[in-house]
Amino acid sequence: MYFQFIRHKDLTLDQLDEICKIKKQVWNYSIVQHKDWIKSNLKENDIHVLMKDQSYRNIAYLNLVDCKIILNNKERNVRGLGNVCTIQSGKGNGTVLMNFINRYLIENEDMGFLFCKKSLLNFYTRIGWKIVEQKYLLFPLFNSDQIFTLTFNFKNEKINFLEYSGKLF
Repeated sequence: MYFQFIRHKDLTLDQLDEICKIKKQVWNYSIVQHKDWIKSNLKENDIHVLMKDQSYRNIAYLNLVDCKIILNNKERNVRGLGNVCTIQSGKGNGTVLMNFINRYLIENEDMGFLFCKKSLLNFYTRIGWKIVEQKYLLFPLFNSDQIFTLTFNFKNEKINFLEYSGKLF
Protein backbone atom coordinates (compact mmCIF):
# COMPACT_ATOMS: atom_id res chain seq x y z
CA MET A 1 0.00 0.00 0.00
CA TYR A 2 1.07 3.55 -0.67
CA PHE A 3 -0.04 6.71 1.10
CA GLN A 4 -0.26 10.21 -0.30
CA PHE A 5 -0.54 13.29 1.91
CA ILE A 6 -1.90 16.41 0.19
CA ARG A 7 -2.36 19.79 1.86
CA HIS A 8 -5.81 21.15 1.07
CA LYS A 9 -4.33 24.27 -0.53
CA ASP A 10 -2.34 22.03 -2.93
CA LEU A 11 -5.22 19.74 -3.91
CA THR A 12 -5.81 19.52 -7.66
CA LEU A 13 -9.25 19.25 -9.23
CA ASP A 14 -8.45 15.68 -10.34
CA GLN A 15 -7.48 14.72 -6.78
CA LEU A 16 -10.66 16.33 -5.44
CA ASP A 17 -12.69 14.28 -7.95
CA GLU A 18 -10.94 11.07 -6.85
CA ILE A 19 -11.59 11.83 -3.18
CA CYS A 20 -15.26 12.53 -3.85
CA LYS A 21 -15.62 9.24 -5.75
CA ILE A 22 -14.30 7.36 -2.70
CA LYS A 23 -16.54 9.32 -0.32
CA LYS A 24 -19.57 8.64 -2.53
CA GLN A 25 -19.11 4.90 -1.94
CA VAL A 26 -19.93 5.46 1.74
CA TRP A 27 -22.11 8.58 1.89
CA ASN A 28 -24.96 8.93 -0.59
CA TYR A 29 -24.41 12.52 -1.71
CA SER A 30 -23.65 13.77 -5.19
CA ILE A 31 -20.06 14.49 -6.24
CA VAL A 32 -20.95 18.21 -6.26
CA GLN A 33 -22.25 18.00 -2.67
CA HIS A 34 -19.06 16.23 -1.54
CA LYS A 35 -16.94 18.88 -3.26
CA ASP A 36 -18.95 21.69 -1.68
CA TRP A 37 -18.60 20.11 1.77
CA ILE A 38 -14.83 19.77 1.39
CA LYS A 39 -14.43 23.33 0.13
CA SER A 40 -16.58 24.70 2.98
CA ASN A 41 -15.16 22.69 5.86
CA LEU A 42 -11.45 22.14 5.27
CA LYS A 43 -8.81 24.80 5.74
CA GLU A 44 -5.78 25.32 3.52
CA ASN A 45 -3.35 23.46 5.83
CA ASP A 46 -5.63 20.50 6.54
CA ILE A 47 -4.40 17.26 5.00
CA HIS A 48 -6.05 14.79 2.65
CA VAL A 49 -4.68 11.25 2.97
CA LEU A 50 -5.18 8.84 0.09
CA MET A 51 -4.30 5.17 0.34
CA LYS A 52 -3.37 3.49 -2.93
CA ASP A 53 -3.11 -0.17 -3.86
CA GLN A 54 -0.16 -1.81 -5.68
CA SER A 55 -1.45 -0.41 -9.00
CA TYR A 56 -1.59 3.09 -7.48
CA ARG A 57 -5.41 3.15 -7.57
CA ASN A 58 -7.01 5.18 -4.79
CA ILE A 59 -8.79 2.78 -2.45
CA ALA A 60 -9.22 4.68 0.84
CA TYR A 61 -9.31 8.21 2.18
CA LEU A 62 -9.41 10.31 5.31
CA ASN A 63 -8.66 13.89 6.24
CA LEU A 64 -6.54 15.27 9.06
CA VAL A 65 -7.75 18.58 10.42
CA ASP A 66 -5.85 20.90 12.76
CA CYS A 67 -8.10 21.45 15.79
CA LYS A 68 -7.96 23.08 19.17
CA ILE A 69 -9.65 21.51 22.15
CA ILE A 70 -9.86 22.41 25.81
CA LEU A 71 -8.58 19.40 27.73
CA ASN A 72 -8.82 19.63 31.50
CA ASN A 73 -9.00 23.45 31.24
CA LYS A 74 -5.91 23.70 29.03
CA GLU A 75 -5.96 24.49 25.30
CA ARG A 76 -4.36 21.73 23.23
CA ASN A 77 -3.68 21.19 19.53
CA VAL A 78 -4.98 17.90 18.15
CA ARG A 79 -5.46 16.26 14.78
CA GLY A 80 -9.09 15.69 13.96
CA LEU A 81 -9.73 12.66 11.75
CA GLY A 82 -12.69 12.77 9.44
CA ASN A 83 -14.28 11.10 6.46
CA VAL A 84 -12.57 7.74 6.94
CA CYS A 85 -13.78 5.69 3.98
CA THR A 86 -12.81 2.96 1.53
CA ILE A 87 -14.07 2.01 -1.92
CA GLN A 88 -15.00 -1.47 -0.64
CA SER A 89 -15.90 -2.33 2.91
CA GLY A 90 -14.88 -5.59 4.52
CA LYS A 91 -11.51 -5.88 2.74
CA GLY A 92 -9.41 -4.60 5.66
CA ASN A 93 -8.39 -1.38 3.92
CA GLY A 94 -9.92 0.83 6.62
CA THR A 95 -7.86 -0.99 9.24
CA VAL A 96 -4.68 -0.61 7.17
CA LEU A 97 -5.36 3.11 6.70
CA MET A 98 -6.09 3.69 10.38
CA ASN A 99 -3.07 1.69 11.57
CA PHE A 100 -0.90 3.81 9.27
CA ILE A 101 -2.45 7.01 10.66
CA ASN A 102 -2.02 5.76 14.23
CA ARG A 103 1.71 5.31 13.56
CA TYR A 104 1.83 8.76 11.93
CA LEU A 105 0.22 10.35 15.01
CA ILE A 106 2.64 8.59 17.36
CA GLU A 107 5.71 9.45 15.28
CA ASN A 108 4.66 13.11 15.10
CA GLU A 109 3.64 13.20 18.76
CA ASP A 110 0.15 14.31 17.74
CA MET A 111 -3.03 13.51 19.59
CA GLY A 112 -5.92 12.21 17.49
CA PHE A 113 -9.56 13.12 17.90
CA LEU A 114 -12.61 11.86 16.01
CA PHE A 115 -16.37 11.54 16.07
CA CYS A 116 -18.22 8.41 15.02
CA LYS A 117 -21.57 6.68 15.08
CA LYS A 118 -22.25 3.83 17.46
CA SER A 119 -21.99 1.30 14.63
CA LEU A 120 -18.28 2.20 14.19
CA LEU A 121 -17.19 2.05 17.84
CA ASN A 122 -15.89 -1.52 17.64
CA PHE A 123 -13.81 -0.69 14.56
CA TYR A 124 -12.06 2.26 16.22
CA THR A 125 -11.62 0.74 19.68
CA ARG A 126 -10.17 -2.45 18.14
CA ILE A 127 -7.34 -0.38 16.65
CA GLY A 128 -6.51 1.53 19.82
CA TRP A 129 -8.84 4.52 19.97
CA LYS A 130 -10.41 5.34 23.34
CA ILE A 131 -14.01 6.39 23.91
CA VAL A 132 -14.45 9.57 25.95
CA GLU A 133 -17.35 9.26 28.36
CA GLN A 134 -20.20 11.65 27.53
CA LYS A 135 -20.16 13.17 31.03
CA TYR A 136 -16.71 14.67 30.33
CA LEU A 137 -17.68 16.34 27.04
CA LEU A 138 -18.86 19.83 26.21
CA PHE A 139 -19.67 20.38 22.54
CA PRO A 140 -21.80 23.38 21.71
CA LEU A 141 -22.17 22.06 18.14
CA PHE A 142 -24.18 18.99 18.99
CA ASN A 143 -25.38 16.94 21.88
CA SER A 144 -26.30 13.46 20.75
CA ASP A 145 -26.29 10.00 22.20
CA GLN A 146 -25.70 8.74 18.64
CA ILE A 147 -22.33 10.45 18.10
CA PHE A 148 -19.31 9.34 20.11
CA THR A 149 -15.96 11.04 20.67
CA LEU A 150 -12.74 9.03 20.57
CA THR A 151 -9.13 9.92 21.21
CA PHE A 152 -5.77 8.42 20.32
CA ASN A 153 -2.26 9.01 21.65
CA PHE A 154 -3.41 11.07 24.60
CA LYS A 155 -0.88 8.91 26.44
CA ASN A 156 -2.03 8.39 30.03
CA GLU A 157 -3.67 11.77 30.38
CA LYS A 158 -6.90 11.39 32.33
CA ILE A 159 -9.78 13.24 30.71
CA ASN A 160 -11.86 15.12 33.25
CA PHE A 161 -13.19 17.71 30.79
CA LEU A 162 -13.00 18.02 27.01
CA GLU A 163 -14.49 20.87 25.01
CA TYR A 164 -14.54 21.37 21.26
CA SER A 165 -16.33 24.22 19.50
CA GLY A 166 -14.89 24.04 15.98
CA LYS A 167 -16.43 22.69 12.80
CA LEU A 168 -17.30 19.07 12.30
CA PHE A 169 -14.77 17.34 10.14
